[in-house]
Amino acid sequence: RRYRIVKQLPSLKNFKASEIKPKSIDLMIVADENPGDQEISRVMEYCQNNHVGYQFAPTLSGIYSSKIYSTQIQGIPVLELRPTPIEGWGRIAKRLFDVIITTIIMLVSLPFQVLIYLIIKLTDPGPAIYLHECYGRGGKKIKVYKFRTMLSKYSLGEKFGGRTVEDVLKQLPEDKAEEFRKTAKIKQDPRVSGFGRFLRRTSLDELPQVFNVLKGDLSLVGPRPLPESELELAGGKKSLSRIVTIRPGITGLWQVSGRNDLSYDDRVKLNLYYIENWSIWLDIKILIKTVWQGIFERNGI
Repeated sequence: RRYRIVKQLPSLKNFKASEIKPKSIDLMIVADENPGDQEISRVMEYCQNNHVGYQFAPTLSGIYSSKIYSTQIQGIPVLELRPTPIEGWGRIAKRLFDVIITTIIMLVSLPFQVLIYLIIKLTDPGPAIYLHECYGRGGKKIKVYKFRTMLSKYSLGEKFGGRTVEDVLKQLPEDKAEEFRKTAKIKQDPRVSGFGRFLRRTSLDELPQVFNVLKGDLSLVGPRPLPESELELAGGKKSLSRIVTIRPGITGLWQVSGRNDLSYDDRVKLNLYYIENWSIWLDIKILIKTVWQGIFERNGI
């Protein structure tokens, strides 16, 4: 069904029946965050008296889910939020899958990781492993291991002089800094080294995260680990609980669905879709697509 907005009110308190002609509308949708009982009664009475459709969109604070269902308890309409399938036996199955696959990946990739480590050390001064502080499951702070892809002068943290994100943004052209503030990403990022571009394009920079998986900080597949610098973009601390309900992943649904071509809101929606629709088969498909893109598509950052 397609809708055309005839009139939009900022609040139910602004509703005045005398200002709205019944013949000009077919449906009223209420999505007020704090609707009062009296205001709702006035709107419903207006709709009933004038044969106008009425719909109510409940605004559950911080929750945007496709797993919300309408049901009734003794004739009373209620909304039900179905839990993620990554609960109970689902969580155990996912953890076993992670440990088995990650152990194989670690044994196969170890020689390549040593080679990458040496190349980084020889081409740019500074630590070859970057510890990225992020939010893990339940909002716990974790340190995610990555091969350093940025030049030392743009890297953050105590090992690089204690630079902050704002310190680095001041070194960038204004258009690049503004792009980062809006999306937390930069296309054709000047901070990234030549070898770092190769590592990002092939996702090899994330190989050290297999140790995070074995530690239990990460999963192979899941929502992207959320850095503190992106918390406000994701909706602030009030939204943290819905984003970190499961372990973050090395790769995830949004990474194989467009990467930098997606808006930040689209990334969040894909992460939530993954949480609500998880299965081992979905993990396998995402892993296969990650490898395919890394080897063949070359569509990295």
